[in-house]
Amino acid sequence: MVGEKMNDKIQGQEGLRQGAIALLLFLLLIGGIVFNLSGQTNWREPFPVANLAALRDLRDTGLALPGWDNQGQARLNVGGREWSVQAAAQRGKRTALVMILPQWGPQEMPGVEWSDIDGFFRWNREGGRAAIAHPSLSFTTTNPPTTVQARYFLARDTAATKVVPRQQTVAILQWYATPTGGNPSAGWWFWQDQWAQVRRQRVPWVAVSLRFPIDPSSTLDDVEGDVLPLAQTVQEAIAQIMLTP
Repeated sequence: MVGEKMNDKIQGQEGLRQGAIALLLFLLLIGGIVFNLSGQTNWREPFPVANLAALRDLRDTGLALPGWDNQGQARLNVGGREWSVQAAAQRGKRTALVMILPQWGPQEMPGVEWSDIDGFFRWNREGGRAAIAHPSLSFTTTNPPTTVQARYFLARDTAATKVVPRQQTVAILQWYATPTGGNPSAGWWFWQDQWAQVRRQRVPWVAVSLRFPIDPSSTLDDVEGDVLPLAQTVQEAIAQIMLTP
């Protein structure tokens, strides 16, 4: 009886291993089909990215954000790459920082942008929803219509920086913006781009990190109404640039 149970357990484990191997082979097969359909075997000769020059210019100009006052824009080296940082304000509200890293070349892929930003500010994460491994906030835009899922968390500065001269409590919203939506996962963009290459197209991207100073006693729910209007405006501004003929 014991021997039969042991054999059943071993057979079950073997079945799981075989299933995992089959799934891996299936994913590799799908990846190979995508690359073959796109007419590419590597990233050395990718299809061109539409409006790439306009995206590059954003590092020097920042974004035009209707309804928000631009109180200054500059380049900032974070993790060895040049971000655009601009201060955006509305009457009666605290000034937010809009940080964007536009795609620079057709071979450039997103990857470590959030780690670079987190390390630059040396944030101490707060509890509650920020204690979740990947807290998120979803929102939509209308011009153009897009759906975005973003990282959303509270943090406290542990030191002053050349961008922010004093420590603050902040709400952070981060995502990769594309013409049709956004997501904080680099893998999400990668598969979007792979399917686009089947049609001999590409999916441009811009890393977005919004920083909102808040009262130390505030929660993410408390400030969501202040955060979303700017996030929607930023997403629409980027998508319109990407979609301009």
